[in-house]
Amino acid sequence: AYNGYTAAPGYGYAPVAPMAAPPLSDRERDFLRLFLSEGMLGVTDMRNLTGHPPSTVHTTMEKLQEAGLISRVGQKRALTPYGEQVARTL
Repeated sequence: AYNGYTAAPGYGYAPVAPMAAPPLSDRERDFLRLFLSEGMLGVTDMRNLTGHPPSTVHTTMEKLQEAGLISRVGQKRALTPYGEQVARTL
């Protein structure tokens, strides 16, 4: 299990520096916060939570997915471990 440390050859374990968050729009930050609080969400779920049109929700989710912050789980999407790390800093 991941414990925040990585093996450093010849030195045992060393702390892993968190990856820096990519530049995010206010909307993308809002989406990440919602994924963190709500769990898996689909386009319709996010539209109902935010009031944004489906096309905007889909485009924003695609950008977050391309950045490695969320991943597809069936018809819904969920935070990746990296996405969770970033969302907790917002």
